[in-house]
Amino acid sequence: IHWTRPDVSRKIATLNLEGRPLCLLPDSDGRWWLGCESGLRKVVDGRESRVALWAGASVPVRTLLEDGPLLWVGSNLGLDCLDRRSLRILHHLDRDNGLSDSQVRTLCKDDDGLLWVGTYGHGITVMDPKDLHFVATYDHNNGLPFDIVNHIIRGANGRMLVATAAGVAVFASATEPPVKTITIRDGLVDDDISALAEDAYGRLWMSCNAGISYQDTNGRIYNLDHRDALPDGHYYDGAVVTAPTGRIFFGSSDGLGWVNPAILSSSDAMPRAEFLQPYREDGWTTDYRNNYILARFRVPDFTYSENAEYAYRFADMDSQWIPCGKEIAFNHLPYGKHTLQVRTRHYADEWEDNASEATLTIRPPLWWTWWAQLTYLVLAVCALVALIWGLSRRSVRREQDRLERDRLIESRQLGEERMAFYTNMTRDLRGPLSRIMVPLESLASDTTLSDSAREQVEDAGRRTRRLMEQVEQLVEYRQTDAGSRQLSVTRGNLSSFVLDVGRRFERLVEKPDLNFVADIEPDVKLWFDKEALSIILGNLLTYAGKYTEAGEITLSLRREWDRVRISVRDTGRGIPEDVQAHLFDPYYQPEDGAPDSSDTVIGLALVKKLCDLHKISISLYSKAAQGSEFSLLINPAEQYPDALHPDVTSLRP
Repeated sequence: IHWTRPDVSRKIATLNLEGRPLCLLPDSDGRWWLGCESGLRKVVDGRESRVALWAGASVPVRTLLEDGPLLWVGSNLGLDCLDRRSLRILHHLDRDNGLSDSQVRTLCKDDDGLLWVGTYGHGITVMDPKDLHFVATYDHNNGLPFDIVNHIIRGANGRMLVATAAGVAVFASATEPPVKTITIRDGLVDDDISALAEDAYGRLWMSCNAGISYQDTNGRIYNLDHRDALPDGHYYDGAVVTAPTGRIFFGSSDGLGWVNPAILSSSDAMPRAEFLQPYREDGWTTDYRNNYILARFRVPDFTYSENAEYAYRFADMDSQWIPCGKEIAFNHLPYGKHTLQVRTRHYADEWEDNASEATLTIRPPLWWTWWAQLTYLVLAVCALVALIWGLSRRSVRREQDRLERDRLIESRQLGEERMAFYTNMTRDLRGPLSRIMVPLESLASDTTLSDSAREQVEDAGRRTRRLMEQVEQLVEYRQTDAGSRQLSVTRGNLSSFVLDVGRRFERLVEKPDLNFVADIEPDVKLWFDKEALSIILGNLLTYAGKYTEAGEITLSLRREWDRVRISVRDTGRGIPEDVQAHLFDPYYQPEDGAPDSSDTVIGLALVKKLCDLHKISISLYSKAAQGSEFSLLINPAEQYPDALHPDVTSLRP
């Protein structure tokens, strides 16, 4: 500890202590009492001596209070009453004999002579120091904000002010709970209050970890911190003293922080700020490339300069005022004319209605001048007109699409009705056609017929069989489309089966310039439905033969990686691109150059249905005047567990 006198700048004494000093008390006899981490010390005429208490144990002493010839000592062991002359302990109080807790942190006497004892963790005990009678105990259960008490002072009008770790409690008397509390909800920046002091103007000052706050006589809270030149450190519990000059000093880990309440009590209005830069009355103008502005201002009366606070805003951009110093710098302000306003006030007082103004003009770049903006407006109008025109065209296209969709739906419905009619009719034709085919076959085998008659009979038989096939395909399509068709698969030699289908087709080819080629890889075995695959290949070959007048039709089978590919390729006239997407649709009505036979279209639709049922992928490649190629991809590992397997009992696990 260093001892100095206010009228002497040099140090006059130094004490070296064992442990950190925690509290300091000058008594009425001119002696100094020091509470340290190692115990109690007494200083007389600059000479320090240890006061042996508690059998010489080193116990931290945290608070001291002079009471006439007595000295009350608060420590981590409780509360002791000491005779200041004989240094004899007269009374010892702790948790076992009446105190709310043995860790005593602060002491204070009220106007009635009662002793208030603040503890660390168990609130306050109020007692009569004359007869050691306990008057009251306060904690969080009966009005105290928190049970950790950091400091207690006697305020004006007999109030007792208690600083806790959760705000300040104000007591009107020792026998009643606190009449009010001061917390963050009232405007404090921090609830953990370290020390308290009242100034001569009735303001309550409070230190905390976030700085120093004060409450004026109207109950309004003001908060000060390192931005107000205060130490930026932790403020110690109970570390506060008021000097004869009225200044209040608070102790912190970063040094002493002090305030002068007198400068807050000036009733004179703060003068308006005057601008030093810009100094022209009409403000100043700058180019957007030089968009850096430094504004300086001051209060013209230097007697107010120490106590002046400033705030600024741009009237055309900001609604809130921003605190600042005597100069502010800006860059990248928007183009145009701006009004800078600066107002002043006494330190921590209400703001004066005295804003000073300066005009700042930022000239825009070439692309943001008024005529450039007019050009943009004209372009925007043109774009809007184009957008409206485009939307109208889009609306027309949507209406056209809707009409086309309705036409397709109507066409599909008509096709379904037609298909239903054909199906019902073909079921009725099965019997008559069968009865016609029997006599035709008999006539064809009659040896008495002439060659021309036999040829006519054979032609009638071929046409009847073809009609019968079309009837069967139509019935097959309806069954497949309705979901009543079920696969019946067997494991067999696909190569032999495909070759047999090709040979049957080859015997039916009647065009002399059309050749049939079979390119079959031998011994390809897998599971397949013979009837379904026969219909698929028969229709594809029939389609190729119908639209290939001359050239070649090739039926091929090849293994490709993990698939088997069957292809039907012809050198016919090809299929137009706009028809290919609808080729497997039974309700599509072909135009010129496309298939023009309803039986062929129905056959291809049946092919697609059977391929989906058989889990076969079908694709088409066609080019006008060069021919077409239908490709079927089959998975040789597929066993069709949901299909019928006549040769085995079951494939299900």
